[in-house]
Amino acid sequence: MAALLTLGACDIYDDSLLTSSPLNNAGGGGGSGGEAAGGAGGSAGTSDGGTGGSAGTAAGGTGGSAGAGAGMPGGHGGGAGGETAGTGGTGGTGGSAGTGNPDKSWWKGTNECPLDDFDQSVIACGVDGTGCVSAGMPSADDRGKTDAAGADEPPIILAFSRIRFGAALDDEALTKNGDAWRDIGFDQDGSCTNSATCREFDEAAPEDDSGDMIADQACENPYATPPDGNDCRDNVIGSLFTIAATSPILAPLFGITEPHWNCALRGGWFSVILKLSGYNGEDNDATVRLDMYTSTGLAERQPDVVCAAEDGYPAPNWNQFTSWTNIEPWKVASSSIAENSNTPGDELPDAKDFDAEAYVRDGWLFARLPDATEFWLNGENAAVAGMRMDLHRAVLIARLDKDERSHWTLSDGTMAGAVLLPELLGGFREIGFCENMCSSYELIQTYMVGNQDLLQDPASEEKACNALSIGIDFDAREATARKQDVITIKPRVDCPNPKNPAAPRQGDACPGTGGAGGGGAGGAGGTGAAAGTGGTAGTG
Repeated sequence: MAALLTLGACDIYDDSLLTSSPLNNAGGGGGSGGEAAGGAGGSAGTSDGGTGGSAGTAAGGTGGSAGAGAGMPGGHGGGAGGETAGTGGTGGTGGSAGTGNPDKSWWKGTNECPLDDFDQSVIACGVDGTGCVSAGMPSADDRGKTDAAGADEPPIILAFSRIRFGAALDDEALTKNGDAWRDIGFDQDGSCTNSATCREFDEAAPEDDSGDMIADQACENPYATPPDGNDCRDNVIGSLFTIAATSPILAPLFGITEPHWNCALRGGWFSVILKLSGYNGEDNDATVRLDMYTSTGLAERQPDVVCAAEDGYPAPNWNQFTSWTNIEPWKVASSSIAENSNTPGDELPDAKDFDAEAYVRDGWLFARLPDATEFWLNGENAAVAGMRMDLHRAVLIARLDKDERSHWTLSDGTMAGAVLLPELLGGFREIGFCENMCSSYELIQTYMVGNQDLLQDPASEEKACNALSIGIDFDAREATARKQDVITIKPRVDCPNPKNPAAPRQGDACPGTGGAGGGGAGGAGGTGAAAGTGGTAGTG
């Protein structure tokens, strides 16, 4: 690792190196990677405002002057026309367009413009010079009030049914897209760092959105400045998975793509399980409990599910089979269960990762999860490897509702947090991506070093970034998991052989690395000594 720290920013940020396979080189060094130009982010949309008032047309005398109606946000502005005969009064001026928030996502906001390092003046930024639109970050302080009283719902079990990290569009086929990560996650650090949607404002040309991107940073990375996504979202791990999805190594040999993982979710091979309890069933509940578990799949998985084609890439019809039903029980890892948990009947025991002070506000479920919460797509019983990460400063929010069959669902969900470099690297090692992958393994480490963009503890006095941001887009739906479904799973192993038999085995020599030399040939035998001279004959 020490050698990696000496690499320059250009080496660290050369993402294209991961897209050319060093395993295909018969020895010697690989070629240099190209420099890919990043795409520009889209502009933020605004909701429709109200329409202006119509002109007055009442009969009578000379029309009165038009009233200047004050438009309410999203409402109808405009004064009334005259009442007497004659020419109708001029129509009132319509109200300003509203800035409604139809999805009630109260956490979104505006970041303040940063100070100039030279003279400490405020740098005008955003569409009007007063700040940049931010994806925000929900918190426990946003808790609303309970609107309804009465008996709580029985505990609700939900299983993740869809997931995205940032390498695919949010369509049925999860079409590969290199910019999808930019719209996933939250603005975790409250800073806009090279976000395409946050630029310097030019008062002389307010319509010009081509100003320099704001490069405000909450911590320092000496090797590179990882960019934020749209609306200042922090999700550098999403951008890493974007590279993985296009890599001829990570995609086909290890299944690190959204279609691979979503196929496994759909087929019941693994999932993340949630238990919601103490919930009143209404749009607002000031205190609920949310528990989070790892599942190794359904008790009876669908045997005919094919997630990968012969070449290892996602099968063309990976999403064309019938998914699981809400009555099929999921197996839950005993490692997820809290010690001394004692739930009644066959209720799933409480988890070690939970928030007893979660809440529901305006139909959105929010939870703040404990430090080092385990997020694990456990591939023990799956054809794909999955991935494990420990999430720090993690939050979860999702729209809580019922579907047409009155089953509970979570939609438009987002999990976000920070992952420490050794723990993220450990997740790769646990699926067999280790030194056996040669220069690809070194490049992954290099990328992680250069893309640390958060502090593990934002309240600390640390200046150097020591964690990587992540955003996870997810849906979940009602499922079944009970006390009798808890099982013991295999322990985590550092650097097992990869699931895919085509991947290099642990201990395989890297291309261009010779084996140990044999012993040298023995030396030639020494030359024999010359014959001795005979003695002189004695005198008789």
